[in-house]
Parts: sequence; structure tokens; C-alpha cells
Amino acid sequence: MTLGSVRGKQTLLVFLSTGCDSCDDVAPAVRSIARSESGQTETIVVTPGEADSYDSDFFRRHKLDDLPIVVSQDLAAELGVMTTPYALLVDETGVLRTKGIVNNLDQLVSLFNAVEVGYPSMDAYMTARTRGSSDEKESVAADV
Repeated sequence: MTLGSVRGKQTLLVFLSTGCDSCDDVAPAVRSIARSESGQTETIVVTPGEADSYDSDFFRRHKLDDLPIVVSQDLAAELGVMTTPYALLVDETGVLRTKGIVNNLDQLVSLFNAVEVGYPSMDAYMTARTRGSSDEKESVAADV
């Protein structure tokens, strides 16, 4: 799978499970980010599982059914996603820039903020800031 480079945009992969209460809670935030960042970010929802477990009502109820939706247990495993809700932000060249659990809008926004300040996560940024150093400024950059 090639991300980002196809349309010259960064890609936000959001992993949501349709039976997950936290995923149900964060779905409106995913919709909000998808709309507000549409000019520079392609948002793709990934639901780990098999095709027969796809629940279209979940996506329709949260107005996510206009976004690309991928149903794949293999993709989640390949990218090391073990829990939902979880998101990966991939730049326009296909390099993973930041990732993390996203239980609310603030955590989704923090992925974009982390990329802007050059850290793999806002947690790494805050840790480095508290310590007064840039030791935590390690890239999560990886080809996706």
C-alpha cells in the first residue's frame, strides 16, 4: 500500500473497531479532522477484521461513510496496531511521521502538532521540554 504520494497529501490512517466504545466516542472527532484537514490530508478509516465483520451502520451513523474505509486485519498487524482507536500520520512521501492512541479530538490534533514541532508524538515533545533537552526528538519515520 502506498500512502501520501498518490495525491501529494499526507495521510491520516485511523483504526476504529465498530464494537469499541472509545471508537464510538472518537468517531465525531475523526469526521471533524477529516473535514478540517481535507486540503492537505487524506483521511482513511481502517477497521481491523474480516470483510464479513464490516458494520456499515457504524460508519453511516457517524457520517464517516464518505471516507475511504479499509477492512483489514492484516494491515493492522503489518503496521503494528494492536488497539483501537489508534492513528498514524504518514507524510506525502509515504513516511510515517507520528502515531498514537486517539481517544478524543485533542489527541488527533496532537498528531499534527507533533509533526509540526518535529517530534514523533506530543508525549515525546512534552518529555523533552520538561527535561529541557531535545534527547527525545527521535523520529518514528518509517516507510509505510
